[in-house]
Amino acid sequence: MKCFNPKVLGGLALTGLAVYLFAPSAFSAVLPILAVAACPLGMFFMMRGMSGAKCSTTGSGAGKETQAEPAAASSPAPSAEAEIVRLRAEVDQLQAEKAAGQRDRRR
Repeated sequence: MKCFNPKVLGGLALTGLAVYLFAPSAFSAVLPILAVAACPLGMFFMMRGMSGAKCSTTGSGAGKETQAEPAAASSPAPSAEAEIVRLRAEVDQLQAEKAAGQRDRRR
C-alpha cells in the first residue's frame, strides 16, 4: 500500500521550510513530528478522496448509493431455504462428477 501522497509530502515539506525560515530554533523539534505525521496524514487524505468519489456532483449527496438501491429492491433475494436447496444440489452434482472421474481413472 502506498501511503506517501505527493501532495501531503509537499505540504509537509512546505511546513518544514516555513518552520525553518520563521523559527529556526524549533526546526529540530518539528522535523521528527513532520516525518512521523507523513503516513497518517497521507492515509487520511487518501481515505477522504476515496469517500468523496461516492458523492454525486449534483450536491444532493445521494450519489451511487441511492442508484444501487432500486436495482437491489427490484430483484428479490432468494430465501435461505431456496439457497440451501440450490447449494445442496450443487454439492451433489460435484460429488457425482468427482465419483465419475474416479471411475474413469480406474479403468
